[in-house]
Amino acid sequence: MNRDAMRDATGSPPRAVVGASSVHCVDVSLRLISRDAPAADALHLSVRVCPSASQLEASTRPLVTVVLPIFNGEGWLDECLGALLRQTWVSRHGLHRPAAAPSTDGAGDDCSVGGVYENGHDCAPPHTASASLANAGLIELSAFDDGSTDETWARLTKHWAPYLRACGWRVVLGRGARPPGGCGFAKNRAVRQSSGVWLLFQDVDDVSLPERLDRQLEAAARQPEALIGTRVRREPDGSTARYVSWANEMPSEQLVLHRFRECTLLMPTWFVSRAAFDETGGFAEVKCEDLLFLHAHVRRGAPLYRVDGPPLVVYRYHAAAATHAIPRQTILGHRVAAFERDQLGAQHGAWSRFTIWGAGRDGRDFFKRLSSEARSRVLAFCDVDAKKVGTTYQYYEHFVPVVHYTQAQPPFVLCVCLDRTNGAFEANLASLGLREGADYLHVG
Repeated sequence: MNRDAMRDATGSPPRAVVGASSVHCVDVSLRLISRDAPAADALHLSVRVCPSASQLEASTRPLVTVVLPIFNGEGWLDECLGALLRQTWVSRHGLHRPAAAPSTDGAGDDCSVGGVYENGHDCAPPHTASASLANAGLIELSAFDDGSTDETWARLTKHWAPYLRACGWRVVLGRGARPPGGCGFAKNRAVRQSSGVWLLFQDVDDVSLPERLDRQLEAAARQPEALIGTRVRREPDGSTARYVSWANEMPSEQLVLHRFRECTLLMPTWFVSRAAFDETGGFAEVKCEDLLFLHAHVRRGAPLYRVDGPPLVVYRYHAAAATHAIPRQTILGHRVAAFERDQLGAQHGAWSRFTIWGAGRDGRDFFKRLSSEARSRVLAFCDVDAKKVGTTYQYYEHFVPVVHYTQAQPPFVLCVCLDRTNGAFEANLASLGLREGADYLHVG
């Protein structure tokens, strides 16, 4: 049949008849006939038309996007996404169970079957339940598969995408080629293809406990510019106990002061507005992307906030975790660079001279990573070890004395681990009557 010769039964050009529509996709029926053919021979076509990401942006944006970067997450995916459906906020809005049976019989990679384009376009399913219909599109899953070699993509497209859409969620999937681009790359792509006002970051091997979304939305109402984290429950219980205790229990003012030590808000707990994310500039696509983002966020004057009370995320420790692949020296390099930029290069309160507390490995490594100009600002190392006190540390042209901490001059860079000396280090520090931030900073 010649397309130019097609007309509907009235002789007019083909018209679109909007049928049972989803919230964001419409089913269009075309009734096409030839000039010379009887109306009974009309050709009927049914297609689903889906908006682009920019059109979605211009219509109704989701309140929350769950940002889910994945690499070989098949073994974790069901528990991770199942926990999101058990969020109290999700249940209250009727988005926790399908309004109609989800279709899972297609490949799941276009809008006519499965409803998701690989390039980040989105389709929503038909809805029949009033609560789900009224709230459809309030929450969005944006998952980016960063070159998985297991069944992650198949599980996403054939099961979870149809199921979540049937529950009233928007679902946007993206897929990268191998080799993987890394954590920062995958997170940036997942954010870029999404459209929610708020971003909830979820690692596939971790679990969001039921109150997480409610509590973080409440915090966001009070601190809209903040990067918001939560306390965590470590699994297996007791793994990295000191690290978890530090992250869970530090006073709120130390969230900024301890940023040269580590990422003070654990990445799998993050919640932040899209506006704040964009203002900070997204993730650096290198190792330690979370620490670098937190530093950049603080550097522009934005706050950090932790939701206290019971843990809201189960934070898993296992051999395949991405953090195990980051060399210690890489992390140290980023911490030292941030210290030089934010503290030594500050417009107000910059340290012209300082002492490194700790003449052991950590203190010496910190000194070595400083720029030559910053090394020239080091007055001394200080320590309690009689074998070190009274010696001189040489590094190329730099000769730095090692003195007892009681004879040292503040401010101090503390390159001694907390909670490792049965309280002796903490007691020595407290005996000097110093103010954290002004007189000392932790970097170890």
